[in-house]
Amino acid sequence: MAGSFGDTVENYALNHIFRRVTWTIATPMYVALSVAAPGESGSTASEPTTPGSGKNYARVAIYSGTWNAAVGGSLDNALAITFNEASADWGTISHFMVYTQSTAGTMICWGSLDTAKTISSNDTPRFAAGDLKISLD
Repeated sequence: MAGSFGDTVENYALNHIFRRVTWTIATPMYVALSVAAPGESGSTASEPTTPGSGKNYARVAIYSGTWNAAVGGSLDNALAITFNEASADWGTISHFMVYTQSTAGTMICWGSLDTAKTISSNDTPRFAAGDLKISLD
């Protein structure tokens, strides 16, 4: 699974690098799941349900220690990222996103799963260490 950055973050990065505009990164950030491609703006993301409103779905908080150091323009997760156990069907998950907040917020990046996965009641979605890859290339 490889991810790419959303438009908002690309603009922040360009302004930070070339215009020296201060850019404060959110901590923690949150990994989310989607049953649809979110697109560069994140406007077409479709999480299994609004976080906190049922089915036991919630975004997972991640911190700087969650990631391995970047090499060759990309990085991956050093630690497993585990979601809550589903209390009802979540649908077929095809994408992931990283957001600045546990609900709403700015989409940092997104990517498609190598293989879409149907999450049924009692499933516990999990990304093993090394499964989420984020790249600038």
